[in-house]
Amino acid sequence: MTYNTRGAHKREYPELMRLFKTAFKEDEAELFDFLVRNDPALTSDSIRVATADDRAVACSVVLARQIRTPLGTWIPGAIITLVACDPRYQGRGFGSAAVRDSLMYAAKSGANLAILYGHPGYYPRFGFVPVLPAVITILDVNPMLFRSSERGVVTGSTGPAESCYSVSDTPDICGTESDGSLQAREVQNSDIPLLADLYESQLANHPCSVRRDASPWIWRPRGAMAGRSVLVFCSNEPEQLIGYAFCMDNPNEGYLAVVEAAVSDKGFGSSIVGELARRAGNLGRRYLRINLTPGSPIVQAALYEGATQKYRPAAAGMACVLRWDSLLPGGYEIRMSECEVEQGLSTQRDGRLQNSRYLRRTPPDCLSPDDSFYLLNQGYPVLTAKRGPLTRLVLGCEDADSLIENGSLKFLGNTMSLPSTICSNRDSRDSIDSPGSLDSPGQLESPDLPDAPSLFGPESIRDLPCKDFRKSFPKWYLAPYWY
Repeated sequence: MTYNTRGAHKREYPELMRLFKTAFKEDEAELFDFLVRNDPALTSDSIRVATADDRAVACSVVLARQIRTPLGTWIPGAIITLVACDPRYQGRGFGSAAVRDSLMYAAKSGANLAILYGHPGYYPRFGFVPVLPAVITILDVNPMLFRSSERGVVTGSTGPAESCYSVSDTPDICGTESDGSLQAREVQNSDIPLLADLYESQLANHPCSVRRDASPWIWRPRGAMAGRSVLVFCSNEPEQLIGYAFCMDNPNEGYLAVVEAAVSDKGFGSSIVGELARRAGNLGRRYLRINLTPGSPIVQAALYEGATQKYRPAAAGMACVLRWDSLLPGGYEIRMSECEVEQGLSTQRDGRLQNSRYLRRTPPDCLSPDDSFYLLNQGYPVLTAKRGPLTRLVLGCEDADSLIENGSLKFLGNTMSLPSTICSNRDSRDSIDSPGSLDSPGQLESPDLPDAPSLFGPESIRDLPCKDFRKSFPKWYLAPYWY
């Protein structure tokens, strides 16, 4: 049986709904229906399907988004989601074909980076690399509520609109004084522009963050399941929105999860933690489970109250680089090397790579964890690495020192041997930019590289990636509509 890939037809949406229900569960079908009705980025062409006898049996959805880089810029990117395959066709390549086609579609649509949450044993074969670690902060609320009751802070059960936690009764652990009281209530549409500003300034400053606008559908939980809510926190004197939190109640595990939260003034961090702890206690939950980055004022306030932390290495949160240039500091380039001898690099003159436009780019139809690349600075090769380590370096998931120590980055010294030929049978499909081929590929001169100090001054070539690629904390907060 042969299969093809293409964009979906609108008439196939009911069949795709049945596919999601068959392959997964009701929630994926609900998410698909929700996106079709609300997300302007979703078009029939961005729903990529693999077909058997022209019937869609596998699917992968591409959502165009702006994604934050380690440089602080926003670039065109894509979320890959709702990957499904009819169980009767699983294990026969249909699902893989849909994923590969979605990456090709994303690249052709201008995406530089694709991100997803998925199985770490499946998606790396397509070029995805785990880059999104997590730090889970766990706060036992009982001691905090007991101390609050001793200080006379209100901890009884009150409605969302009337609940308050006295700011003046909590320590200012972060250096900003605050007076008055804090009110918590459910989000209203008029709050959302302020939430969008808080999100972009306080949360979306990490690599792999996804940009959001103030569209109401983004900021409300999609499902009707109880215990999911977006709360806003307001000061009374004067009345002003100073923070928000997206919470999910988990009665089976005994905790209230804080999956997203931001505060405009770090001095309110302890007050918001107090209000969240009170709510957890009112629900009969013993713990707050906070999934925020380590530097968050909410996290710091919870640690002050005795919280513990668990670090989880990157696993399900993954990224696939489709174009490298927009992720690199000035002066750097990344070029693909294949077989490291026959293909990859063109003429050298005094160690500098010439005609770099002919160097093989990343073809999105054949991405692989075994892809090997050269990192160049000012045209000079600095190091070579496989896709995984290079992605983790560029996106700030791992620092150069640790990658050097474990041998994932291999530096190229002045005695390195570079390929001296370029395959004459390379065609334009090898490059996104389709540069064509050299007029006379032939044998090309390949002198040794000069010593690093003569290229980069007193700075060692080995110091460059350590200085220019700093470890950060890549983070993608799933917007409330995902839940």
